[in-house]
Amino acid sequence: MVVTSSRAAAIRYKKAFDRYIEQHSEYGFIHSLVAFSGKMTGKQVMHRDDSEFKDDVFIVDENEEFTEQSMNPDVQGQDLRFAFDRPEYRVMLVADKFQTGFDQPKLVAMYVDKKIANHVEIVQTFSVSTGRRPVRMRSLSSTL
Repeated sequence: MVVTSSRAAAIRYKKAFDRYIEQHSEYGFIHSLVAFSGKMTGKQVMHRDDSEFKDDVFIVDENEEFTEQSMNPDVQGQDLRFAFDRPEYRVMLVADKFQTGFDQPKLVAMYVDKKIANHVEIVQTFSVSTGRRPVRMRSLSSTL
């Protein structure tokens, strides 16, 4: 699981991840899901530096619309919690949704690309990746 900083970031991660897999056939068996609420337009997804790139994966039309359903067409509207159980889905990219309260035995790693607001959210987020499995923790710093 990759926890992104925003819905726009989740969409950009999904586009980049899918492009990478498409260009590297040895990873063709890996598919991703993206989870976010609501609808985003291309204008909302664009980054101020996008104009510096030509033919880049992040270039989108301002009027393009992105929804969870349109970005996960193969699940055909199925609840993503259940779709993620399918063997081809190995990565879930999220924007808040499923960051906490997502009990999925298949989830073995979590990458957090956002600042976590407080200690409670840190514990809740970490609990998603550990579930009921035994955990060995090692502190990399003396502060959170």
